[in-house]
Amino acid sequence: MSVHPANPSQQRPAATSAILGAFVVVSVVFLTFMSVTDHDFVRWDDPQNIYNNPQITSLSWDGIRQAWNPSSGAMVYQPIDYMVLASTASLAKLDVPNRTICESGALLDPRTFHELSLMLHVINCLLVYALMLILFPQRKFGCLLGSLLFGLHPLQVESVAWASSVDRCINGTLSIVSLLTYVSAVKEERVYSRRLLYAAAVLAGVAAYLAKPVAITLPIAALLLDRYVLGRDWKNTLTWYIPWQLALLPLLVLTTQSTNMDAGISTPLWTRPFIAGDALTWHLEKLIAPFNLAFDYGRTPHYLLKHWWGYATSIVPASLLLGAYLLRRNRCVLAAAGLWLAALLPDIGLVPFPFQRYSTVADRYDYLALLGPCLAATALFPMLRWRYSQVTGSAIIVICAGLSAVQLATWQDTPSLIAQELSVNPDSIIGHVNMGVYYADHGQISKAIPLYLDAIRLDSTNYYALSNLGCIYMDMGRKIEAEKYLRLATARQANYLEPYFRLGMLFYSEGRLNDCIAEYRRILEINPHALIAGTNLAVALGRAGRRDEAVMEVNKVLKANPKSAQSQRVLQALSDGAYKQWK
Repeated sequence: MSVHPANPSQQRPAATSAILGAFVVVSVVFLTFMSVTDHDFVRWDDPQNIYNNPQITSLSWDGIRQAWNPSSGAMVYQPIDYMVLASTASLAKLDVPNRTICESGALLDPRTFHELSLMLHVINCLLVYALMLILFPQRKFGCLLGSLLFGLHPLQVESVAWASSVDRCINGTLSIVSLLTYVSAVKEERVYSRRLLYAAAVLAGVAAYLAKPVAITLPIAALLLDRYVLGRDWKNTLTWYIPWQLALLPLLVLTTQSTNMDAGISTPLWTRPFIAGDALTWHLEKLIAPFNLAFDYGRTPHYLLKHWWGYATSIVPASLLLGAYLLRRNRCVLAAAGLWLAALLPDIGLVPFPFQRYSTVADRYDYLALLGPCLAATALFPMLRWRYSQVTGSAIIVICAGLSAVQLATWQDTPSLIAQELSVNPDSIIGHVNMGVYYADHGQISKAIPLYLDAIRLDSTNYYALSNLGCIYMDMGRKIEAEKYLRLATARQANYLEPYFRLGMLFYSEGRLNDCIAEYRRILEINPHALIAGTNLAVALGRAGRRDEAVMEVNKVLKANPKSAQSQRVLQALSDGAYKQWK
């Protein structure tokens, strides 16, 4: 069969239309989200994840090796995310704190991180537009509508506006590149080029997994597009699917073994389908009506299973998926539902994950899941025979853009974010604790204490609130209350070091040297690399008259860090007898 080249006169309008559409996507998404570049860091996880994280703030070969080491103790194994964040931090360094752009006084410019998120999100929307054009080359308006729905839906705001959630955007870029390359491979007629494109798709998928392990279901998304949109038979589809999924299995085992899972959020197997069903119902509700968005919805497994409706809500997604199956003659409906479900699978509670301590659901889990509604809009909207269909589609996009702009403003700083959080979920433990941290750091102790007490009332096991409250009482000189809350913090979380440090300092100030020594030894048992604890232990031993033990401890510190000026001074004092004057 001969292949006739396309008429150039027909190609030019199509190319012009595609370029114009790409320009609209980039411009509209950029203008909607551009205010994020003036936002500050927020106190929810940004301190420990970014600006107080020595791995991120100091890009080094040791840090790179540790990031790629699955046994490093990281909560989640995602080395590519580390590489991007650490590289961004090297570009965002400030010589001196500038509280006009970063209220915490961090030596990193938050604008650089937000610019990264914005850039990635705009690129992702452009990639989605290209993917839709390859799948549906004749449906230009549908491709434009679908990609704008993906980019402007209010559920995307958290992933773009929260610096700590940039991993979703990084994963999104690599995942969409993988799907785009996969679809191109299926459509490629030359065998060699097809194999190269398929290999590139698998490599991009592996990279997406190393950026965020939620990409474990990416091969399923490719399978759905292959079988139900591109129309290949099951034999050819599975021939491509199985090697890709098998390539991810060693990484899955590696990630599972290295993940630092909180045992407090394990759930019985029989409850997980109900938890997952309720999560899907929630995601569907927010997809249709994206109002009252927050970062912590308090929808924990424990909270859910206390209510009868927690079991009943599973009927909704089950019914919708059954309906999509019954409508399988329209394969795009089935593919769209499958894409949405596949992207959400890792984050709906079938397998427990750490954030379930606070909520099973979150906006950021929808970042790639919105490919499903995007596909549905692209495929189905142009088929509507209603005369006002294009006007209706455009109106939906305008509404989404407006809601996203409003939601974006709640992320501009910590007070705005927490105010929105507590208006949506007044019982948010994270909201109370993080606002307490904000007030404490700004010297507003009278406002911080009630917030910590409320957090402890809501969850008496919250070691972070207990520890912070104990620290405040210690700084206020209320030593009895300080010891009480610091002790409770160590009882709730034995591996959290801050309360041990504070107890050591408290006992040292009271002359309770044996208790002080015991606290610093506990720290070193938990983390032998906590060199400050080693130095403090040497000081306490010296003051207690146990000079030889003190010399031994400070020498351990100097062996690990010969440049420690504080440890050198302690050793000098132990050598010349000045330690006898320590108080």
